[in-house]
Amino acid sequence: MLFWLAVGGLALAAVAFLLLPLLRPPSSPASRADYDIEIYRDQLGELERDRARGLLGAAEAEAARREIGRKLLAADAGREDGPRPMPRRTAAALAAVFVPALALALYLELGSPGIPDQPLAARQLPAGDQEAAALEARVAELGRRLQAAPEDAVGWTELGGALLALGREERAVEAYRRAMAASGGRPEVASLLGEALVRAASGIVTEESRRAFDQAIAGRPDDARARYYLALADYQAGRFQPALEGWRALAVESPADTPWRGTVEARIRDAAKALDRDGEALVAEARAAAPRAAALPGADDLAAARQMSPEERAAMIESMVKRLAARMAESPDDLEGWLRLGRAYSVLEERDKAIDAFARAAAQAPENLEVLVDYAHALMKTVPQGGALPERLVDVMREIEALDPRQPDALWFLGVADAQAGRKEAAAARWRRLLTLMPPDSQAHTLVARELAELEAQPTPP
Repeated sequence: MLFWLAVGGLALAAVAFLLLPLLRPPSSPASRADYDIEIYRDQLGELERDRARGLLGAAEAEAARREIGRKLLAADAGREDGPRPMPRRTAAALAAVFVPALALALYLELGSPGIPDQPLAARQLPAGDQEAAALEARVAELGRRLQAAPEDAVGWTELGGALLALGREERAVEAYRRAMAASGGRPEVASLLGEALVRAASGIVTEESRRAFDQAIAGRPDDARARYYLALADYQAGRFQPALEGWRALAVESPADTPWRGTVEARIRDAAKALDRDGEALVAEARAAAPRAAALPGADDLAAARQMSPEERAAMIESMVKRLAARMAESPDDLEGWLRLGRAYSVLEERDKAIDAFARAAAQAPENLEVLVDYAHALMKTVPQGGALPERLVDVMREIEALDPRQPDALWFLGVADAQAGRKEAAAARWRRLLTLMPPDSQAHTLVARELAELEAQPTPP
């Protein structure tokens, strides 16, 4: 009896919760069509200003004006012809009757009040929820880490990416702004900030996001993300010809297996349509001129590899790596290709070739932290146990430390180099900083603490 009284009380509360908004006086919030109309009016204003400054020709301006006018009329029609809502009092009456009845019917069919709650540990989240839970945990972990180290540019950048993946665009923007301040305005961080600002503005390239992309391009002219969004800014302002040229150039210079290539090609078609040009022909031309895809195994190759002997599988992999190496000889400016080749050689344990490939990548991107770390990891594999660090590894670690003073590998190996050179205080200082970045109960923390204690126990040379 008590159970059904509780059910009835909860049902009344739910119905009251539903009825209150329906019984309030109606308001008139702005619709999506109203928002779109304001955007298109702004675009018309921007178009006229560009026309007055001589940035657009008469024919190009007229084409842009027609396209924006078409969108404006469509948005206005959508606002006028939308479905008329049900009278609020009618909806309230229907909710009061049918919501409790439907809930009761479903519970009688599916419910089992006699079964105890399932223990939390036994519950299994769906895959998407598991991923979200992992991201939430990472956000919490990064939040704690950044409280202790607010100048950690890498941490702020990672936090921005996690928040963006969770759909929290405004918080992601703030994280990337902190990353910009901590990194000294690095171009790759500026590019990420610009994208977060666009997503926070529902896909509109705002003035602030455009400044961020301009800053990214100034430091890294080949930044694909910034180039894409700067072309999108032109398109949204009605400057269809510059937008088309920007997207075509990006498609021509991007390998055929680039994951975002389909998005760029769709944009080429949109801009071509606005200019009354053949979008499919332009896409085909860009594909023909693009660099060939890297020689990596596809689904058919992987299926065939499962049926091979270990010797045959090794021969197949070696053949693919040789094809990739041959392609890199023809396209020596392909940064991503050198990285792939270096990783492939690392898997094959061809250390010298891996180092050479990563060196070529680092030469093209001397301020890319991830590329330098890959290069350093390849060099680490050549260091004998307890042996002196090679000069090239120390030089790369110094470059990494200059970009990120809190990078753990750089702090450890530069501390080792200092200790080997007799610079006891410099080594101890680096290892103390490293300890602040590690969980106190981790094995790595124990190892570094032991090395630091042994170093400090050594007598200081006179």
